[in-house]
Amino acid sequence: FSILKNQINKLSKIDSTLYLSFIKINRNKEYAGYLETSISYLNNVVQSKMSANTYVMDKAGTKFSIQHILEKHKNKVILIDFWASWCKPCLAQIEALKPVKQELLANLNDEVVFLYISLDDDAQSWQNAIEKYQIQGIHVRPPDGFKDPIARAYRITGVPVQFVVNKMGNFAPRPPSASQTQALVAYFNQLTKKTSY
Repeated sequence: FSILKNQINKLSKIDSTLYLSFIKINRNKEYAGYLETSISYLNNVVQSKMSANTYVMDKAGTKFSIQHILEKHKNKVILIDFWASWCKPCLAQIEALKPVKQELLANLNDEVVFLYISLDDDAQSWQNAIEKYQIQGIHVRPPDGFKDPIARAYRITGVPVQFVVNKMGNFAPRPPSASQTQALVAYFNQLTKKTSY
């Protein structure tokens, strides 16, 4: 409980494995109520940041807000992946995620959306990496990379960083590592079956 409370106090992502394990064994209604209320508050804080001065561009240079993307894919689970073309851990994570995406596509059709937000300063490097590494999903880029309001809003000082938005439009607990294929598939399967996490 203390670890989850610390993550909430730091406006951090909630560890999904720890959260689910705690919920299963917890018998303290006060703790359960605190977590439910706090996670709801955390979602409101993060969502307010999402709509504040956070426009991005697609590969054609068209500008729109992140909120627009979320509303377009309402009632779906959305993996938001902050990355950059020069980031080797990002590319390794994207590659590790491919088997998961294939399995999800086969079993869940389009219930899970992959949104890649590049923090590249150079648009051409970003587009080249998408083609070179065959990264399937929605691709956007804020105009000012790490200096952009969207990066500052989420306190992103390095990549990769991932968030998951559930079908209710709230942020879900942190997903398992991309290398944990079956655990990650199970995580998304659970999110698509529930209206909240």
